[in-house]
Amino acid sequence: MRSGVGDRWFFPPLERVQIERIACTAPAAYGLQLTHWDCRSLQQIVVEQGVVEAIHYTTVAQILAEASLQPHRSRYWKTATIDDAFTALAAKVLWCYERVAWLHQRGEVVLCLDEKPNIQAVSRAVSRQLMQAGQIERREFEYQRHGT
Repeated sequence: MRSGVGDRWFFPPLERVQIERIACTAPAAYGLQLTHWDCRSLQQIVVEQGVVEAIHYTTVAQILAEASLQPHRSRYWKTATIDDAFTALAAKVLWCYERVAWLHQRGEVVLCLDEKPNIQAVSRAVSRQLMQAGQIERREFEYQRHGT
């Protein structure tokens, strides 16, 4: 149960930990169609789940900040898979990059084209790692194409 201290409300450690636990869970687990929590949605779920009777979303933000949780942020990471096939393909591309000035002098044109993974139907090779205290959510850089 919370208690008033002056003009501020104090939320006991158990309630704070429950709020933090919900923040570290995907919103879909609570039936929300969100990719990441925002403080207002988190505040609504905390009240609906009966963690607290009432709490302001700015207090939720403060609790998350004190716990070093940032549910609105994520970062990609790349798991390196360097094998013989990768090395052979990379060597051909790197040969062009290393000799771009020489190729230009010969009248050759070197173009670099990249795909647009956000437009295609893809799935990540490794599932995302949920945020933890002091560490934002991480998503694997590698993905698998589905029919494109």
